[in-house]
Amino acid sequence: MPGLCAELSSLSWLSATPGGALNGIRKLVTEPLLTIWLLLAKKYRNHWQLPH
Repeated sequence: MPGLCAELSSLSWLSATPGGALNGIRKLVTEPLLTIWLLLAKKYRNHWQLPH
């Protein structure tokens, strides 16, 4: 991924490599979304049942 380090230089703290930085970005985005989804699933679990 040439040029990625120049474009994402402010994100260099995530990893020393561009691929590692992208994985870090994915992790930063995915974990909170998964947490929100799990909390909503727990809160509304009785409302999401399939009809019999």
